[in-house]
Amino acid sequence: MLYMANFSFESYGPNPQYGYFTYMVEEDNVQLALKETKRNIRTFHDDSSLFKGRYRIYLNQILEITKIPGNGIMTHLSIHSGACPDSIGCPLPSQDVTGVTAYSPTKETEQSVRTADLPPFMEFDD
Repeated sequence: MLYMANFSFESYGPNPQYGYFTYMVEEDNVQLALKETKRNIRTFHDDSSLFKGRYRIYLNQILEITKIPGNGIMTHLSIHSGACPDSIGCPLPSQDVTGVTAYSPTKETEQSVRTADLPPFMEFDD
């Protein structure tokens, strides 16, 4: 199956930064997809200048895609209010999608969760 994971990240120190990225991988299940994704992000860190320094990476959600809808799909929506870090994001906004499942580290009953309140998916400190 195809998995598409949406992440946010922040660096901390004298020149803080934040951003978002999406990572796609093909694996047999969501656990293997997360394991492979983590391995590959570590490789980016080790073999390039990406995420060098003090970074926290947060998994916002991962989508399991068994069938791509014929009319396309919006996979992530992020709306920012004012200066960062105030934002709201959700997987598969306002869509009835067959063949795509969203997984999230937060409970469905939580109305809003600040990124800083999520446990980091990965951390680098070099």
